[in-house]
Amino acid sequence: MGYKKKLDNISYGKPVRGTNPLKASQLSNAAKLRTDIEETKQKLNNLAIKWMGINSVYGFLTDLWIALGMSNQDSEQKGGNPSRYAAFILNDKSIVTVRASAHNADAANYMKDNNVNGENNLSIVLQKHNRKNRFKSHNEVMLKEYIYVDSRIASIPNPLSQVANSLIGYLTDGVYVDTTGVAIEKESPAKEKNMDNISACT
Repeated sequence: MGYKKKLDNISYGKPVRGTNPLKASQLSNAAKLRTDIEETKQKLNNLAIKWMGINSVYGFLTDLWIALGMSNQDSEQKGGNPSRYAAFILNDKSIVTVRASAHNADAANYMKDNNVNGENNLSIVLQKHNRKNRFKSHNEVMLKEYIYVDSRIASIPNPLSQVANSLIGYLTDGVYVDTTGVAIEKESPAKEKNMDNISACT
């Protein structure tokens, strides 16, 4: 497995009332592992077609939630946009999680209830404007976050369609590839500084 290379309720749709949101750390009766892989990939393919030629994330998050089956999750974050999660079991029996949000992830949340799925935790963040980085790493959680901002995707052909297609790949083999080349990447655990280079400079 591996990886390659405000927001407001009006812009992204008000949270739909329903069940509580699935936390990446929570596998309860309301948050079962999903097996509807092929159906979800087809919805992502339809999403990719719908968003061809569009270079703004405005409205994409809501459509992405729907495609990933997250649209019936309610928000626990009063007065703000929620983070929504899904956990899938792939054909090879590996488990992957997907987080879709307008703000950075806190990797510590993945430790609750001991639900850390190896290397297969992915966060997709969509922002109209550059925001202060609030991504938080955790030594025991492997998490990759890809942040897509309007100013960075403005000149990229079909950037949001590329995101949808990359998610199809992720649900196929557990590997997310940022084909746009412009996503801001965050990683947990945080990479340690190269001590050899530091020593060479002293």
